Amino acid sequence: MRLRVLFYKSKWGDGHWIDNIISLWTRSEYSHVEMWLPDDMGFFFRVASQCVDLADTGHRGTCWTSTMRGDDNGTVSRDASGVIKDSKRWEYIEVEITGEDETNYLMNYMQRKVAHNKGYSKWDLMKFVSPVHFPDNDRQICSEFCNDALVLGGVVDGLGIVSPGQLFKKLTEKGYKKESLAII
Repeated sequence: MRLRVLFYKSKWGDGHWIDNIISLWTRSEYSHVEMWLPDDMGFFFRVASQCVDLADTGHRGTCWTSTMRGDDNGTVSRDASGVIKDSKRWEYIEVEITGEDETNYLMNYMQRKVAHNKGYSKWDLMKFVSPVHFPDNDRQICSEFCNDALVLGGVVDGLGIVSPGQLFKKLTEKGYKKESLAII
């Protein structure tokens, strides 16, 4: 199974102060992360032969994460075209999960978390600013959700709360390379 781990880059002065605070707290340019799976045909983008309007080459597939944006609160799966609004703000790392068991563990985990959503864990964010932390085992933050899914998929090691930047570092230390959505 091929998937992309999407990393959202914070940008000061754009009015998204929560992203800026997360980026500042965690000392990383990334403030959010999502798991991006292709559509049923294996595409991440609409190809020209599928478009009535050749300018409509939007993002395909499904993004999975934990968020508190808009009406979403907690673990969600959403259409990629609704998540990726500004390609310049996103980078990704593509991974291939080859084992059938690992693929099933990852998918079952994400589906179960979304089906039994308990909300977003604001309490877990305190781990990055407070020396004392009491984990919220019923809820997750985005990077914890994605990290744990990747652990079950056999991609990285170490379940638990990490920042988007720490997850990025775990993947690049394993030899994965980042790509920008802006150049696609």
